[in-house]
Amino acid sequence: MMSYNAAPAKDKKIQSITLPNYGLVQNKLEDSFVKYLWNIIDIAKQNMIPNPYEGGNNNLKGLPLSIKLNDKDNQFLKILPDYVTEYKNSFGEPFEVEHDFEFKLNDVWVNFQKENEFNAAHCHSGVYSFVIWLKCPSPATFQFTYPTTLGGLNHLVYNTDSSYENMMILFPAQLLHQVYPFYDTSEERVSVAGNIGIYQK
Repeated sequence: MMSYNAAPAKDKKIQSITLPNYGLVQNKLEDSFVKYLWNIIDIAKQNMIPNPYEGGNNNLKGLPLSIKLNDKDNQFLKILPDYVTEYKNSFGEPFEVEHDFEFKLNDVWVNFQKENEFNAAHCHSGVYSFVIWLKCPSPATFQFTYPTTLGGLNHLVYNTDSSYENMMILFPAQLLHQVYPFYDTSEERVSVAGNIGIYQK
């Protein structure tokens, strides 16, 4: 859990203290891992196992097609620890446990978003979640919503154009987020998402 020790200064000078809050970490993926993602996406297209939407959005019209992926070579377990470690070093852990634990990939899926489709505000299960943008043919808005220290709401907006392709973002699973529609191309927007849980050793 995030904590802060606001001890008074010994020199009696006025102190500026920033209230802690959770953030996210991001980086571009290696080409070899991106190639692996496209490979398991091609396999998933043959099986077409639907992925239930989290947050109760399954009955909404206009949702992108979402199908389960199989991390057949356990490649996610090779890259996720670095993201989790960077997150913990930067923000602390967004959970509290009293026993030894290990991280596991709960589930992973691919989204194929077409023109006018969207995914309403929702959060995920698990401890951490991630999104990877693989194909962004037209700028589309991905938005996080989080509380301020005064009880209001702030937004962190990603206008995901082609410059965001192959970028992965890891964030707390309970962080509210949504995907807005785009209107100016018939090409699909492709993203991969997943959830990470913790389990007692």
